Amino acid sequence: MMNREMMRAAKKNGRKMAKRGWNEFSNVTQDAIKRHIELNGRITSRFPDQVFQNNIYVVQVFDFKCEWGHVRKAMIRRNDELPEHNWLKIQRIKNEIFGEDAVALEVYPKQRNLVDVANLYWLWVLPSDFYCPIEVVQAPKQSIIQMPNQNNIQRSFR
Repeated sequence: MMNREMMRAAKKNGRKMAKRGWNEFSNVTQDAIKRHIELNGRITSRFPDQVFQNNIYVVQVFDFKCEWGHVRKAMIRRNDELPEHNWLKIQRIKNEIFGEDAVALEVYPKQRNLVDVANLYWLWVLPSDFYCPIEVVQAPKQSIIQMPNQNNIQRSFR
């Protein structure tokens, strides 16, 4: 179990890493297992099937089967634990780890089922052959209604 001093050191290291900017995700599963055992003496609770990390984020992936097939639940958090929820960055994480053709859902539960104890964000990556009837698709250009310019600024994807 991490004590306060260890948690402060981890946050400080996370801030230092984030200053270096976005880099490619690495599969750090084996290192995460070693660290977990060093801290706890054994694997406690359900450990992720895979762990990926870059300078800014850590992503833990849990595989499970359900009636939809093989679903991958991804827990996303910043290394510095800041409460940032940016759709474009989560889309980029999904693309880089699971592929651009993967479809993922983010769920907002009933209030009575809400668990919000840390700055964690969850994606459920659907099986590649699963048809998701609610997926957003680009409309044909001729059917797009042009809105008057209201000085809307879109964030850059990269």
